[in-house]
Amino acid sequence: MFILPPSEEDVLARLRARKRESEEQIQQRFGHAKREIEAARACGVYDTFIINDERQRAIDEAVARVNEARQARRCV
Repeated sequence: MFILPPSEEDVLARLRARKRESEEQIQQRFGHAKREIEAARACGVYDTFIINDERQRAIDEAVARVNEARQARRCV
C-alpha cells in the first residue's frame, strides 16, 4: 500500500506551509518526492495506491484494504 498526495501542487503547498526550509531545499525535496512516487508506481511492489486527499477517507480506505487482504488470506 502506497499513500499518495492529492497532487504535485499539494506536495509543494505542504512543504512550503512548514516554513522550515528554503525554496531551494523545498524544490529538492519535491523532486525527491516525485521520484519516489514514480518509482512506487513502476516497481510493481505496491498493489494499492490511496490518495490522501481527505484524511478520514484515506484512513478508512487503508483499513478496508488491510481487512480485505486479511480475509483473503484466511480463505486460502
